[in-house]
Amino acid sequence: MKKLFVFLAVVIFFFIITYLTWPTEKHPSLTHDVHHGVVSQIYEQSSERGADAHEYPSSTAHLGDLDTLGVHALGKHFFIPKRQQDLLHYPCSNCHNEALESLKSKEQKLGQKAHWDIQLKHASSDVMTCTTCHSETNMDDLHSITNKKILFNNSFKVCAQCHQEEYKDWAGGAHGKRIGGWTKPIVKKTCVNCHNPHRPAFEKRLPARYNTKMIEQRKQ
Repeated sequence: MKKLFVFLAVVIFFFIITYLTWPTEKHPSLTHDVHHGVVSQIYEQSSERGADAHEYPSSTAHLGDLDTLGVHALGKHFFIPKRQQDLLHYPCSNCHNEALESLKSKEQKLGQKAHWDIQLKHASSDVMTCTTCHSETNMDDLHSITNKKILFNNSFKVCAQCHQEEYKDWAGGAHGKRIGGWTKPIVKKTCVNCHNPHRPAFEKRLPARYNTKMIEQRKQ
């Protein structure tokens, strides 16, 4: 009886050693789990690492007729929706065909404000005015704090000058929203697609009510 137990112990030990030392291709899941964490596995299987493209459907079909513009930001390549063509009062030169000071003097004489519907509530007036972002010499374009021309389509470059952390998160995909889906081509909303550039803070809103009727309908 004792010899039988010894024999069984030897057999079990032999099978354990064989299993653990078997070539890795026979047990890819075992060796993969040992040497790689969950994040590494996802990263290796993602399209960014060259996985078969046909396994990941493109998000192009969900974009409709959206007109986009390619962007390179902080080493990332993606697309953003064009904005300039949708601006209500563009081009600004339709009205701004004179020097800014001349237009201001006309406002004072008439007692009317041209942009009566715009209230700048972004930063204090000693830090930020209209001409911080809008060029005095060419109203059809924005400009940087170093007076470099910036197209309205690339307005995020104006925001990035002061909001560097948010810009970094946006370029990396942690801030803002995507359009269409998470697969390539990546299309992101820009700052002004969510924030009013003149009043960027979101308005206070009441929390959504718990929809008990919807819960009951789902049970039926």
